[in-house]
Amino acid sequence: MAKVKCYTPEGKEEMKESVDAKEAVEFCGYTMEPVEKVETLEEKKLDKMNKDELVAKAESLGVQLDGSEKKQDLIDLIEIAEQE
Repeated sequence: MAKVKCYTPEGKEEMKESVDAKEAVEFCGYTMEPVEKVETLEEKKLDKMNKDELVAKAESLGVQLDGSEKKQDLIDLIEIAEQE
């Protein structure tokens, strides 16, 4: 029997016999389409975040902001807060 590609609920690709793949999809939360990974703020690198994400990250670390910070200022403040 030919194997088919299916994906675990975590997004890991697996090759299964077609009967097994059908059961995995039906009963175990697998899909036949790749699962799109969504990065959390903890996983995303600072230089890839937009300004709103940086503000949220800084505030979650207790950094006091006055609203005049530029993107690089926010990155610097976050890095300092993470080292403390």
